[in-house]
Amino acid sequence: MRPNLTFLLLLSVALLLPPASVNAAQVCTIPRVGTDEFRGISGTSDADVIAVGKKGTIYRYDGTSWNSMPSATGEDLNDVSAVDSTAFAVGKDGVIVQLVSGSWSSYGEVVDEDLAGVWAASATEAWAAGKNGTITAFDGVSWTDQSAAAGTIPDDLTDIWGDADSVYVISEKGDLYRYDRTSSTWMPRDTSCTSGDKFEDLWGDGNGNIFLVGKKDVYLYDGSSCTVMATAD
Repeated sequence: MRPNLTFLLLLSVALLLPPASVNAAQVCTIPRVGTDEFRGISGTSDADVIAVGKKGTIYRYDGTSWNSMPSATGEDLNDVSAVDSTAFAVGKDGVIVQLVSGSWSSYGEVVDEDLAGVWAASATEAWAAGKNGTITAFDGVSWTDQSAAAGTIPDDLTDIWGDADSVYVISEKGDLYRYDRTSSTWMPRDTSCTSGDKFEDLWGDGNGNIFLVGKKDVYLYDGSSCTVMATAD
């Protein structure tokens, strides 16, 4: 599940406000941003945050206010990844758009399936994943299907994340796929976390630990096993 934007907006504003005093409570109010549902958020700093959502909606936060950006698509956008001076957003029917020199441009419908997650390492390396085991990678020029190389099975992939060494992709059922960026090789599918239920998001700490969010639980994958860290009531 993508983060609740209202919560993230409140949190970002709260973090930017200096405390009035040690014991004083902070109360802040922000105006409603946009009219459509937001589904993804990413940023390079607390003064450069991008949020995307339904009907191609894109907003950018500059440290002071949120402003609508002209979009390169009318399709629903499910996720965005910002890095350096660029960003990639993905969505319905395989649409992918990129922020270039302050404006969004579209690659069109790169794949036939809805894309749920995107991760960018730079302007010349980005990865996206979605329904029916779809994975595609960008090399700065074109997008190439990676599904066969990764050995994905026809389950919906819900999120993707990477670090200096690897790119990780999670399926709804907990199948974990890893691309070794050093050797440019896909590792065998890992099923350590498939005892969980309806995975929706993942993130890593850069040290080989991957945190996975399921419908009821939060899991930690350490490279060889998967353990429950937290369980919803």
